[in-house]
Amino acid sequence: MSYEKSEIFMKIFNKLDILEKNNLELININKNLANKLNQIENILENKLDDIESKILEINKTLFLIKNSRIYINDFKLNELTKTTHINICKDINHDIIIKKLSMRNDRSILSLLNIFYKSNNNKELENNKINYPFRLKGKVGFEYYSNGKWIEDIYGDSVIDLILFNFNKVFKSVNLYPNKIKKINDFMENQKFIDELSINNNSSKQIHMDFRKTLKRHLRVELEKN
Repeated sequence: MSYEKSEIFMKIFNKLDILEKNNLELININKNLANKLNQIENILENKLDDIESKILEINKTLFLIKNSRIYINDFKLNELTKTTHINICKDINHDIIIKKLSMRNDRSILSLLNIFYKSNNNKELENNKINYPFRLKGKVGFEYYSNGKWIEDIYGDSVIDLILFNFNKVFKSVNLYPNKIKKINDFMENQKFIDELSINNNSSKQIHMDFRKTLKRHLRVELEKN
């Protein structure tokens, strides 16, 4: 074999060697890419699992909210606090409050609670769901929603206290003679009923306690319906 042919063969072998090396590098690159793709796939699977878990948590939270009957209106919770009377007077027409007051019994309060805590902004509709910020717990207990949390009320005394406190103020704000109440006798009878809502007013302790018992009993019946 001549020198020139040997040189040509050497160049070919070198080229083949280079190609083999390049092929091995490509194989390694492909392996690395495959490993990277597997890692990315595993990460995505973990992320999807996390997303699915979070969706399940959100669904559980929504389920709890629904069963707890938390009132949601523009993402605000309509709570039961010592300032609830302000919102009642803003949301409900005063003529309606006066009409309910004229019954002068626990239905005066319960019917207005019914209107105020309706889940739909159209409070005149009869069949809207009522989402009270208080609920039954056991045979004698209650819970009420205040300051962003549910508070246990073993015998319901705090719930009744808050309701009576607020409606004492609500009814006082409309029982104005002669601006809103035209007859002096109606004004006086209304005031007599309003006094029953607070032991600090002119009602006797027994009258006040009897009214509390009646209100609590009828409130339980109302919550059992809703």
